[in-house]
Amino acid sequence: MRCPVCHTDAAESAPACVSCGFTLAELDHALGLPPSLKADVTDFVQEFLPKETRRLQALSARLARRFPQVRFVVVACRAPANVTLPLYAFWLFNRGGAASAVEKGAANRIIMLVMDAAGKRAACIMGYGLEPFVSQASLEAALGAMEPHFMADEPAAAVEAFFQNMAAILERIAVEASRVYGLQGTEFVSLHQLDEAKEAAALAY
Repeated sequence: MRCPVCHTDAAESAPACVSCGFTLAELDHALGLPPSLKADVTDFVQEFLPKETRRLQALSARLARRFPQVRFVVVACRAPANVTLPLYAFWLFNRGGAASAVEKGAANRIIMLVMDAAGKRAACIMGYGLEPFVSQASLEAALGAMEPHFMADEPAAAVEAFFQNMAAILERIAVEASRVYGLQGTEFVSLHQLDEAKEAAALAY
């Protein structure tokens, strides 16, 4: 995982970031009891109309069928004044029940978008199993695709634009994995297959 403060790599089980000393307990102290997140769309501030929520839930389900090893979560909120939105998103991801008991370490392949439409900003937190494959530049480009919809006061369309960009990124990962690890000819390259191919390549080296 990456530290949400200094962005250096950090072990999931480490009590504090070895680079900057950040701890999740600091956020617990600042933010109190965490809210509970739904499996797909959580709207804390009634940002979406009911039909928009259904549309986003359907989008999450379609993406899950297309990428069965990845789970897509949306949270609409107002960011607290005492922490940045990325830190709040990190806290929600880790304390809001976004991941199940089995989604730990490399098995955590959740992409969670946390959006503060009133502030025209968003942050994305990805599970440890996806971080090695999605570059910071790609993630920033996907978040940047939301900006025109923020300006037009179209929060649901902003979410859709983000996930359309993320789907394209995941497709590119699959294609590149096929080329690098010799998985051409498979109907779909999953990250499970990619992990197995990387292990086999390391053993063969």
